[in-house]
Amino acid sequence: MTEVKTYDWNGTLVTVDGFRRWIREQAEHKALVANFYDGDNDSKRAATPEMRAVFEDASQRGVYPVSLFPQVVERLERDGEEGYLRVVLSTVSPEPLARQAAELGIGDKIDQFVSLEEVLRFSGLQSLAKEDVGVYHSLAAILGRPCKTYVDDTPARAVAARDAAVFQRVFLFDSKGTAEAGQGYTVVTNIMDVQ
Repeated sequence: MTEVKTYDWNGTLVTVDGFRRWIREQAEHKALVANFYDGDNDSKRAATPEMRAVFEDASQRGVYPVSLFPQVVERLERDGEEGYLRVVLSTVSPEPLARQAAELGIGDKIDQFVSLEEVLRFSGLQSLAKEDVGVYHSLAAILGRPCKTYVDDTPARAVAARDAAVFQRVFLFDSKGTAEAGQGYTVVTNIMDVQ
């Protein structure tokens, strides 16, 4: 049976730089930007739920440009050549992701998009976040295949994927090279180092 490699979308395969530029240009989000990007840790923590909501809405509507991290095409091509099913798990629904992937020239290099909403419906729970272990249990059940690898850019999500014990390997993609190694996951700064 084909094994699965699962990637987060924003921050792992594509940069969030376009969102950061876009939101700084939006007058209605000036206070949010100041608190989230320029404020102290308490201000950032308080602004996080609103920023997450704005990000999800902007992503769903496709209002900001996205670009691939270096070597994403090569990584996805190699995964395909090695026979893996290439899956993206995202809080964004599959339609805008498929559109973005096609625009970036990788639409044929991703085999399946799974949204958090789909995982939520499958699980029967009232709410889930990608920081919840249940997301990864449900994802594995949805896919119905052995889960080889999970890659995310958020430490809490890497920990949740690790704790779910459905993946053979978990990687934290840190494009800036500032993350500390975690227990049970591997930090990589180059997407080609994902196994």
